Amino acid sequence: MSAFQITPFGIVIIAVYSFAIGLSALVLSRLLKNLRWRWLLLAPPALLLMALPWGEEAWIAWHFNEACKEAGVKVYRQVEVEGFYDGTMGTGYSFIEDYGFKFMEEKTSDGKIAHTERPDGQWKTTILEKPSARYHVIYAYQPRPHVYEQPIGRRLKKIESLVVDSQTGEILGRDVLVKRWASIADALWAQFIGSTLRICPDPDLQPHMLPLPFPQSVLKPISKP
Repeated sequence: MSAFQITPFGIVIIAVYSFAIGLSALVLSRLLKNLRWRWLLLAPPALLLMALPWGEEAWIAWHFNEACKEAGVKVYRQVEVEGFYDGTMGTGYSFIEDYGFKFMEEKTSDGKIAHTERPDGQWKTTILEKPSARYHVIYAYQPRPHVYEQPIGRRLKKIESLVVDSQTGEILGRDVLVKRWASIADALWAQFIGSTLRICPDPDLQPHMLPLPFPQSVLKPISKP
């Protein structure tokens, strides 16, 4: 699928914009009719202004395409664990119940760590000062709480999650999601009917074409004997 995504409506907007630039240049040329080299003065900026919408889309599309080459799940090493610290989504209950981990840890609203497990079928949560789990799932970019989308260029952002060995600093795997929004020409109209967001990996792909789930592709519950 092409990363270039100007719609017919965007093309119409660009055409109207270009016509206005051309008309303005024509009016100015008549005002400067006594200036012999007036078109040498007017043509370069007019052509530059006309090219800007196409240049913006080309820039976004190229950089989106390049960033998408790194998108998806990459597994460098798998490990079996009883549980792990999740600093991204906070999904402890589902990982214990659905995937078979013994415990999960996540940050509470006051900055402490909630250690959740289910011994004997009963849920139990213990509050800790810091994670006890060796392996952590974290965002690569998180300058502030709840801010983890990293700007990587004009109208481009990425979300990168990592599985890290807290003892050695080793990165065992990563998951990269890249987002792009429409250029100004399409954003002017598309914002009124819905989102202009496009992401990769493309969630509309068939399930067998999507990357492995993360972090389950890296962290495996310890097999029962």
